[in-house]
Amino acid sequence: MPAFRLPNKTRRFASTSDPSVSIWVSEKFLYFTVGRFSMSFIPGTYLCVCVCVCVCVRVPGPAESLRSVFTWLGFKVKVLRDLTRAQMLSSMRELASRDHSWMDCVACVVLSHGLEGGVYGVDGKVVQLKELADFLNGVRCASLRGKPKLFFIQACQGNKREQAVPVLDNRPAPPEVNDQTDGPSSTGDHTQTDGPSSTGDHTQTDGPSSTGDHTQTDGPSSTGDHTQTSTGDPCSDAVEEWIPTSADFLTAMATTPSYLSMRDEDQGSWFIQSLCHNLVKLVPGGKDLARILTTVNKNVSKKSNRIGGRRQMPQHQTSLRTDLVFPVPEDPPPRLPTSP
Repeated sequence: MPAFRLPNKTRRFASTSDPSVSIWVSEKFLYFTVGRFSMSFIPGTYLCVCVCVCVCVRVPGPAESLRSVFTWLGFKVKVLRDLTRAQMLSSMRELASRDHSWMDCVACVVLSHGLEGGVYGVDGKVVQLKELADFLNGVRCASLRGKPKLFFIQACQGNKREQAVPVLDNRPAPPEVNDQTDGPSSTGDHTQTDGPSSTGDHTQTDGPSSTGDHTQTDGPSSTGDHTQTSTGDPCSDAVEEWIPTSADFLTAMATTPSYLSMRDEDQGSWFIQSLCHNLVKLVPGGKDLARILTTVNKNVSKKSNRIGGRRQMPQHQTSLRTDLVFPVPEDPPPRLPTSP
């Protein structure tokens, strides 16, 4: 990845954690030459849309904490309240229609009730999460290609209550390891060889493939071959790389499929509480977002309600192709309600 050309008054440092990573620092830019998304210091180059849907979750804590934390991180925050299904889709359609060429990252936070794979509008109609994300994919929003698109969903995914179970150290003793030899393997050997495979041998070879080969080539495909050939981009003469349509998405859910999400009457949801606190705590230390969300998982999993000891397990899934590390804000972190 070539280094980005920066304005005057730039300095080059070696990363303290990884000497192979070069960091260019100026008054407005932070650019990592390998292994991370390019994220700038310019305020307003990130956009966060916070959708507070249902009146019953309109607790001052979560919305205000989210606004404070994401503003501190450099996001331009827009809060939308009490949207119907049609209004939610219209808002995402409008967001996708904008030119995001100067944006580094887009985040969408939804606070609502929900069910597995979807959230409710105030009219009781369901919006599938895939519907929301698809507005920002590589086909429908070209100016966000190669940029992180983040979704944080505070909603139940069902009616089940998460139980707590003990962790037991009952691991069996490790099995004996057989010595490996250079001689012929026994019957049923599933090894990799450089020669033609024998009957029944589930091997990978470097020889010619059998009929029905589903490989990728740079030349014309043979009959029945499900291949992709290298072609030029009809829209551009300078394509740097090809990426999947669904690349660079991250979706963080308050809970796992089929289960309820818990919230405190005063402080709001466990998930949003922990997310805000850990962003404030870990971003200054250079932690990437995936590690921060893993810490959120750990923190929330240890909480229990007053009645019945119910638990909650957040979950995130990602198609980010590299680490997402937010630049450390120059302003002091916002003051949040009591720690989760």
